[in-house]
Amino acid sequence: MFDAVRQTAVREELPFPYGNRTFCLYEPIEKTIDSARVLIVNNLLRYESDLSPLAHEEWQESIPSRLRFERKVSGMATNNIAQNVIRLVR
Repeated sequence: MFDAVRQTAVREELPFPYGNRTFCLYEPIEKTIDSARVLIVNNLLRYESDLSPLAHEEWQESIPSRLRFERKVSGMATNNIAQNVIRLVR
């Protein structure tokens, strides 16, 4: 019926009261690695020559702006990886 109220599935209650978390919000990580040699490679899209033919077709006139965005995101990702390594190694 169109005028009938739709039944929704009843969600299960959480095993603990709302707001009382069973985990720590912040847990410090000890630097247990004495030393490491790490090579972080950024092989994401940087130049127009890196694009596939399909990407050329789909992006067409927006290629320069999309490549700028890709470079920005890949730079942030590699910086994040580097910071994580710094946090883990003594």
